[in-house]
Amino acid sequence: MSRNALSIYGQATSPSYMSHTNMTSYVGHTTSLPCWALSHTPVTAVEWRRPQTSNYVFLSRDGHDDSGKQDPSYRNRASLVDSKVKNGDASLVLKDISPEDSGLYECRVKGSKSRRKRRGVLGGLPVSTVNLQVHLEQEMTGNRGDDLVLPCRAPRDAAVDAVEWLRTDMESGTYIFLMRDSIPDPTRQHPSYRGRVELMDPDLKDGNLSLVLKNVSSKDVGTYVCHTKTSGEREKRATIESKPISIIHLKVETPVVHITVYTGNSATFPCRAPVGTDIVALEWTRPDLEDNGYVCLVRDGILDPTRQHPSYRGRVELVDPHLKNGDLSLVLQNATRSDTGRYECRLSRQQGRQKRATIQTEPVHIIQLLVLESGDEEKEDEEKNQTLSTIPPEPRARQRHGLIGVGIAGAAVAVLYLVMFFI
Repeated sequence: MSRNALSIYGQATSPSYMSHTNMTSYVGHTTSLPCWALSHTPVTAVEWRRPQTSNYVFLSRDGHDDSGKQDPSYRNRASLVDSKVKNGDASLVLKDISPEDSGLYECRVKGSKSRRKRRGVLGGLPVSTVNLQVHLEQEMTGNRGDDLVLPCRAPRDAAVDAVEWLRTDMESGTYIFLMRDSIPDPTRQHPSYRGRVELMDPDLKDGNLSLVLKNVSSKDVGTYVCHTKTSGEREKRATIESKPISIIHLKVETPVVHITVYTGNSATFPCRAPVGTDIVALEWTRPDLEDNGYVCLVRDGILDPTRQHPSYRGRVELVDPHLKNGDLSLVLQNATRSDTGRYECRLSRQQGRQKRATIQTEPVHIIQLLVLESGDEEKEDEEKNQTLSTIPPEPRARQRHGLIGVGIAGAAVAVLYLVMFFI
């Protein structure tokens, strides 16, 4: 999952408000809370607040933010989607979400012709209410070799003495990362994570406990849990005993690159090893080849043709035979229609020679090659269109009809609001 995704289930559920929306977000994400002033009169003030609180979440007057009585926990985190409130868009952007942000939010607006008195907060019924639920548990997906940020946030204004990241499937007592009194503790850190993890903010400003996981691989798949200790008491045990404040289910995928060339041309298959990798062997394979022959195999810097498939002899070469800077890319020359297929790049970092003909590791990179004859442009366009077209014509027609219905209903609500707005 990408880091800003959220789920919205918005329905008008209460006759007391112009609109009500239920929303779901996750720790560390950015969320937009919807609010629309259904009036053609320019909006001069917008207020967002949580019921039964003395301070507001956000207040804007005449295009200027008013932080006088803003709740401190929302400072530098709350802003309008459009500071000028064009077209009546008074929606609020709430950054770096935490569990404490769960609850009900109310949006009120003031028009230039409103007769309401100028005061600290806007009176009247809300234009919009939003019920926000922030979940501790979320899924994330990354590509092999990427650096990922696993989000975690401590309660705001809490004095954090220690932060710990665990993986649920690892041996009890070992951890991914542990820091006590601002000092990382590697004593029982799992070896596979040494040198690959660090806090996004080592100073833990604003309670940011997010973890940076570098050069992810399939071995990193699992459930990650973030714990913190905010009391002044020291713990002698290796791990922190507290309720989790963030849970991440991590999946790691191998990126697939689609390449199209015409017969007789050359194709370059990109593949790169993580920076600093000591490469012992490199192999390019094609799963559908007979007798499990490979496309290209290099061991200790020497090309090994022993079981290279005959159709690729003399037609493949590495972009950099010395594999400098981790460049494992392959050039396929004089492409033919029979070269169409899936190509996989693997590497070995094990010292010593392997007896088996192929490298037994997961692919670092995958290439899907399509070779077309000259004059096949129309076929290529047709295949692209089939890939891009995900909505059949009939559902699209239904979507248009639905939008017309929503537009008519919206117009009726707008007329009602104009009457209420200036009373």
